[in-house]
Amino acid sequence: MVELDLIHDTGLDVEPLYRKYGHRVLRRARQMLSDEAEAEEVLQEIVMNLLAHREQFGGRSAPSTFLYSVTAHACLSRLRKRKKSTATAEGAGGALYHAGRNPYTRDRSHRA
Repeated sequence: MVELDLIHDTGLDVEPLYRKYGHRVLRRARQMLSDEAEAEEVLQEIVMNLLAHREQFGGRSAPSTFLYSVTAHACLSRLRKRKKSTATAEGAGGALYHAGRNPYTRDRSHRA
């Protein structure tokens, strides 16, 4: 199937797009998040958003390029939230820092 076959007057045809690229979106999300469950949530979130806003696809890029970009942005957003919630938790009790581990330095305890 040619990527242009996935674009219609009403926007993206989400089902064939999911069948063709869903595994790639999931793989990219897994790579970025290092968490299978969160990667699956990102995939589901992307598909739901595409279904809700399919007519907004401008066609300025190939659907695969568009999906790659959407996936990267969704994952980066989750990583920012993860970092923010970790910083908030540390600020509230400072448990990680006070336990002798500084979250801003690499753990070198495995080195000889």
